[in-house]
Amino acid sequence: MVKRVLSIGTLLSAITGLLVVVLVAAFAVSALSAYHREKQSRMLVSVVSGARDIMAPMIAVRAEVTLANLVLEAPQAAVPGTVAELRRLVPMLEPGPVAAASFCDEEATVDPVAATKLLLEAAVSHGAVVRHPATVSSFDMNGAQVRGVRVEGDTIAVDAVVLATGVELPPLAAMLGLTVPMQDSPGLLAHTRPHGRLLDRVIVAPGATLKQLPNGEIVTGVDFGGSPSQDTSAAMGQRLLEGAGRFVPRLKEATLDRVTLGWRVLPADGQPIIGRVPSRPNVYLAAMHSGITLSPAVGQLAAIELLDEVQVDLLEPYRLTRFA
Repeated sequence: MVKRVLSIGTLLSAITGLLVVVLVAAFAVSALSAYHREKQSRMLVSVVSGARDIMAPMIAVRAEVTLANLVLEAPQAAVPGTVAELRRLVPMLEPGPVAAASFCDEEATVDPVAATKLLLEAAVSHGAVVRHPATVSSFDMNGAQVRGVRVEGDTIAVDAVVLATGVELPPLAAMLGLTVPMQDSPGLLAHTRPHGRLLDRVIVAPGATLKQLPNGEIVTGVDFGGSPSQDTSAAMGQRLLEGAGRFVPRLKEATLDRVTLGWRVLPADGQPIIGRVPSRPNVYLAAMHSGITLSPAVGQLAAIELLDEVQVDLLEPYRLTRFA
């Protein structure tokens, strides 16, 4: 009987000890998860701030004003002081009747071409090699793994391949047997010749968006969605300028320089596609609109996933596997 009691006591002690270990482990996992979430949040703030610091010397960052002029749908008198406040923010603005307006003080814009050049220069200064233009003809495979990229007769040995090639991502992915669903999203813009300063903010109005680059060039389009037309004629450019001129009448002083048609990188469901592909373990995809807006954060998070070989929770909703 004594031996039996000792055995039960020993068993109870062992169970108690095991429960303590399990509880401690659970608390440790929870604390580690919270730490990683906090670390990711601090890192995101740091990345965005760092990107602004890098670009500031070469790229003018301008605050954004968003104007919602609902006169066509619901004409009504503006709230007293609204138009005066808008004109204080944008002296050249003639908003007309205003139903609602918002000013986004924390938002900004950069010149995407200048920003890309600046970031490439920074990459080269850290040892990166840039080959542009360059055509990828095929991939060398070893089972499911990519071991080389063939570029214009050369084979570049790789540990991993990142496909962040914009609208060219689907055909490149197809070479690897992957289907990346994208939708067409044309963007039509009218560009003026450099003009004296008219705008220090981005304006988003019904049927028109405007911003002025640091060199004085004014850029305008219909909106931030896909353009209804792909007409790049001078006549279309003039129509875009006239539409924007409803809100900035002095735009008629500017001279049209060119009309450009670009294709936005827009996945089929409108959400980014980011991350590794299970069937090709060392292939990483990155496609999103807007890439300029998201790139500082996504670039850092993608680097963490690639270099540390981890999965970042923030990116889980954006894997290619959601289309399976």
